[in-house]
Amino acid sequence: MEAKSSIKLNSILNIILSASAVLLSLVTYPYLTRVLKPSGVGTISFVRSVVSYFTLFAELGMPLYGMRACAKVKDNEALLADTVSELLSINISAHVVVASVLALTVAIIPQFRTSWVLFLVLGLAMLIDCVNPVWLFRGIERYVFVTAMSIGGKIFTALGIFLLVKSESDTFIYACVLAGCAAICSIADFLYMKVKVISKLPKLKRPQISKHLKPVMIFFLMSCATTLYINMDVVMLRLIKGQAEVGYYDVGLKVKTILNSISASLWTVALPRATGHWDSGDKKSAEDFIKKLLHVLYTIEFPLALFFIAFSDSAVMFLGGADYTEARIPMIFVLLSVFAIAIGNVISGEVLVSNGKEKIVLYSEITGVVVNLLLNYILIMKYSVLGAAIATLVTETLVTLIQLTYSKVSLKLALWDSKNILLPLSATILGILASIWVERLNILAFFKLAIGGCIFAIVYAIIMLLFKDEIVTDIFDTVISVIKKVFLRKNPN
Repeated sequence: MEAKSSIKLNSILNIILSASAVLLSLVTYPYLTRVLKPSGVGTISFVRSVVSYFTLFAELGMPLYGMRACAKVKDNEALLADTVSELLSINISAHVVVASVLALTVAIIPQFRTSWVLFLVLGLAMLIDCVNPVWLFRGIERYVFVTAMSIGGKIFTALGIFLLVKSESDTFIYACVLAGCAAICSIADFLYMKVKVISKLPKLKRPQISKHLKPVMIFFLMSCATTLYINMDVVMLRLIKGQAEVGYYDVGLKVKTILNSISASLWTVALPRATGHWDSGDKKSAEDFIKKLLHVLYTIEFPLALFFIAFSDSAVMFLGGADYTEARIPMIFVLLSVFAIAIGNVISGEVLVSNGKEKIVLYSEITGVVVNLLLNYILIMKYSVLGAAIATLVTETLVTLIQLTYSKVSLKLALWDSKNILLPLSATILGILASIWVERLNILAFFKLAIGGCIFAIVYAIIMLLFKDEIVTDIFDTVISVIKKVFLRKNPN
C-alpha cells in the first residue's frame, strides 16, 4: 500500500477533477443544446434520470458505505482485501438483478419503450459499472489514478460529442459516447485496483450478510431518498409537461451541478479523515476540521453561486441560446438551493455519517422525498419549470435544516460564524457591483461571463487578500510559489 496522501493533495486533485467536469460542461453543453434542441436534451435528460433511479438500487449505498468501510481498515491490507472482495460480490449481484428489472420495466411502460434504445445503451453502462471500485480509492485516499482516468474519460467524451453528434436525431450517438467512455473508465479502475492497489484480491465469495447488511441497507435507503428528490423534478416535468420543459430546466441544473461539485469534492476528500477523527474520539480535531470545510464553502462556492445568479441572463444565453430564455428565472431559484446543499453536504457527511449517525440523514432525506413529491405535483401543474425549481429550493433547505438540528452545538455556532461569513459576503457584493455593468454590453454571452468573471475575481481576491483571509491567502501563496519555481527553472541564472 502507498503512504497516505495529504488532505491538501487530495483536495487539489478533487478540485482538478471538478474543474475538468466544469470544463467539459462549458465546452460541450452549449453545443449540445443547439444541436439536439430542447426536445433532444429533454429526452436524454429524462432517460438519464430514470436510469439514475435504477443505478441507486444497483449500488445499494456502496459509494458511501464502501468508502467508509475501506477507510476503517485501510491500514490492514489483508482485511482490506477481504472487505473489497465481499463488497464487490454484493455490488455485482445487485447490478445484475437491477439491470434485469430495468429491462423488464422498459418493456412494460409505453413512455419508456419509445426510448428503449437509449435505455439499453445507458443501462449497459450501469451494468458494467458494477466492477468499478471507486469507493475503495476514496476510502484509502488514492486519488491520482482516479483523477487521471476521469479527466481522460472526459476528454474522449468531449471529442466523441463534437465528432459524432451532428443533428437533433443523434441522441442515440450521444448516449453511446456517454456510455462507452463511462464503461472504459470503470474497467480501467478495476484493472488498476487488481494491479496496483491490492496485491492479491481474494476470489469473489458469498458476502458476510450479518456484517454488511444493516449498514448497507441504511446507506442504500439514504441514496434512494437523495436520488428520488434530486431527480423527481425532472421526471415529473416530463410526465406532466413534456420534453421541452425538461430541456429548459436542465440549463439551470447544469450550473447547479457544476457548483455543487465543489462541496461534493470536499465531502469526498474529507469523509475518511473525519471518520478517523470521530473514531479516535478526538472531538476537537473533528470540529476544527469541519469548521475549515465550512470556511471553504463561504469563500469559494457561495461567491460563485451569487455571481451566476447576477449573470443569469448571460449564463442561460451561453449554455442554451435564445431558445432557452424561459430558463432564466427557474435557474435563479435552482442556484439558490446551492447554499443549502453545500452546507448539507458538510453536515451530513462530516458530522453525521462520519460519526455513525447516518440514520438521521436517512430520516431527513425521507422527509425530503415526501415534501418534494407533493410540492412538485402542486407547483409543476401551475407554474411548470418555475414550480419545479421552487420545489427543489424548499426541499433542499428543509433537509439541511433537519440535519442541522441534530448536529453539534459548536458546529451550529461555526456555521453562523460572522467572521467567516461577512468578509466573503462583502467581497462578493463589491465584486458583483464592480462587474455587473458587463451584462449591459452588446457582446456574446461567453465574453460577458469571461470579462465579468475576471473583474469579479480580481475585486474579490484583492479584498480577501487585504483582510488576510486564510483560504484565499493560501491559494495565492501556492500560485506564487508555483510561478516562481517555473520561472527559476526557465531562468536558472
